[in-house]
Amino acid sequence: MIKKDSSKKAFARLRQRAETILKETEGKGTDTTDHDLLDVLQELEVHQVELDLQNEALRRTARNLETARDEYSAFYEFAPVGFVTLDKTGTIEKANAAAADLLQRPGRFLVGQTFSSRVYPEDLPAYFAKIKKSSESGAKAARESLDLRLFGKDDRIRHFHLDLGAGLDNQGRFSCWQFAIVDITELKQTQETLQKSHDDLEWRVKERTAELSKTNEELRREIEKRKNFEADLKLKSKKIIKEQERRKHLSKKLVELLERERQDIAMSLHDELGQKLTKLNMELGFLAQNSSEQTPVTVKDIEKLQINVTETMDYVSGLAGSLKSHILENLGLVPAVKNMLNNISKKSNFKIHLDTKGIPLQVPQEKALTVYRIVQESVTNCIRYARANNIYIHLNGNEHFILSAIEDDGMGFDYQNMRTEKNGRERLGIMIMNERAVQAGGTFHIESRVGKGTVVTAEIPIQ
Repeated sequence: MIKKDSSKKAFARLRQRAETILKETEGKGTDTTDHDLLDVLQELEVHQVELDLQNEALRRTARNLETARDEYSAFYEFAPVGFVTLDKTGTIEKANAAAADLLQRPGRFLVGQTFSSRVYPEDLPAYFAKIKKSSESGAKAARESLDLRLFGKDDRIRHFHLDLGAGLDNQGRFSCWQFAIVDITELKQTQETLQKSHDDLEWRVKERTAELSKTNEELRREIEKRKNFEADLKLKSKKIIKEQERRKHLSKKLVELLERERQDIAMSLHDELGQKLTKLNMELGFLAQNSSEQTPVTVKDIEKLQINVTETMDYVSGLAGSLKSHILENLGLVPAVKNMLNNISKKSNFKIHLDTKGIPLQVPQEKALTVYRIVQESVTNCIRYARANNIYIHLNGNEHFILSAIEDDGMGFDYQNMRTEKNGRERLGIMIMNERAVQAGGTFHIESRVGKGTVVTAEIPIQ
């Protein structure tokens, strides 16, 4: 451009010089003037050639520029990326085919519209902030990018990514905005799908974690429950083993007791009944030896024999009654208890008081026998060990159960300490009473303190 200007100035100076020479030589015909004109013409021809060369270069440059412009236009128009140019007011000046296709509007309908009219309202603040920042940067290389939602065909919303920059004029001043637009709707949908899948997975993980936590808690409780069960089972096993040992010991003692009872019965029969029968036999022999016409048997001798026989019969009857009560079998519980207490009262100095209330007439034999034996054993223990003055027996019941209570005002004893003793007759007697109650499905209880007497209670179900 500078070279072209210099040639024009040189050509203008030569022209001015030639015109001056012609004016000066008008009417003159000197050789000097002709020589000067020839030099000017030669210089003009040289400059003409230079101008022709420059014009050829300019035409070639113009053709190259036109080719470049056509290529740029083709690239701009048929580029796979949407290009949009906005003027200073934000109005679309130019949009290529890709942009028209992305916005689903023919290019002729896009030109003249404000680009902001295609932006989703909620995204307008971000859009204006970006284009303002781009226009104020004052540097062509300064570019901004953002994601927007734009209205397409039928006003359907699609997602786009915009790269935008400011276009500058020859003086470097802002002249337009240039956008590159890429449709990222499918990418957004994929991201949303992935995000939804991620959120769903997170929710499932949380739900599964909660389920696992709940399962772990249930498992922990179940383990704790099983531990407690095992501990309880172990404790019960120990109790069962202890109960088995106790029952084994009880069975052994029962056998020993029965054997002693047999020995006591044998001794009683041998000593008491044997002596009485021997005495009766001797007296009968004496009567036989001394009986004659001179010494007849007197009424007094016979009465004496009758008394011995009656005593013997009473003893045998009492002994048999202590082993088995026929009254209990035939008349029931209350008459049997009354008869037993009457017989005991005749042989002891104790005051025995009996109170009965609500005892059914028909009580199953095994239940009645249990109550009878508990009362019998309790009263016997009172007579043997309590040193009491009074014994109170209470029998209360209904159609469902019988409650017996045997109370004395004797010396009492330390029941808890006695339970720890081994091989004691008192303990064995109490164990037998307790075992009778348990076997009948009932309960047995003793309350006793030293110097405060003793209360034995037993509750036996009838049914």
